[in-house]
Amino acid sequence: MEVVGWVEESKPNIIRQLLNQKTSVVLPDDKVYFVESRLAPIASSEKLNSVSQLIAKMLIYSENNLHERVVETLMTTETFFFGIIILLKLCKNSSYQN
Repeated sequence: MEVVGWVEESKPNIIRQLLNQKTSVVLPDDKVYFVESRLAPIASSEKLNSVSQLIAKMLIYSENNLHERVVETLMTTETFFFGIIILLKLCKNSSYQN
């Protein structure tokens, strides 16, 4: 089996292991779906055709800047900060008053 084919089958476990080793974060099964969407831009910037190729490259080059970029991308979390600001502005501008 070629490396990329093996990576495709093992992708969730490889990513889980990487995140756990670097950050002690455990990626639950229900969050594996976002790996593809978050890592696709990095694969593209590396001139690779898929996330599986990106992971294969990471396996070949064990420690480099690519690992850091992948971990940082996967660990980026959404916040409600800007949503709260918008909500407060809407409340301030609303005609509802006590």
